Amino acid sequence: QPPTGSFVSPAPNTQVVAGDSVQVRFRAQDLTGVDSVTFRGYGLRGSAALGTLDTVLRFHKKTAWFVPARTDTTVTRNLMAAADSIPETVYLEAVVWDVGANTGLFSFAAAG
Repeated sequence: QPPTGSFVSPAPNTQVVAGDSVQVRFRAQDLTGVDSVTFRGYGLRGSAALGTLDTVLRFHKKTAWFVPARTDTTVTRNLMAAADSIPETVYLEAVVWDVGANTGLFSFAAAG
C-alpha cells in the first residue's frame, strides 16, 4: 500500500513570486512508516501538441529523511528558488517513500 499525504501549505493557487523561495508544509502517513519526503518545484513550458513541452526547474529539490521512520508526520521545508524568474504557473510536488520502498506522488499548481 503506498503512503498517503497532503500539502498543508501553501494552498493550491496561492501566489508564488517568481525568483523567491517558498515554504512548504506537508503531512505524510503510512502504516509501515514514512522513510522520506522529497519536494521539488517546476514549471512547464512549450506545447505537448507540438512536442516541445519541457519541465523547467523553479525550486531546488529538497529531501527530508526520518530515522526512525514515522507513521504520521508533518514536515516543513523552505525550497530555494532556481535562477529562472519568469512568471508562470509553478507545480509543487512531494514524493513520499515508505520503509517498504512504496511511493506516493502528490502535486498541485500554484499561481506564478
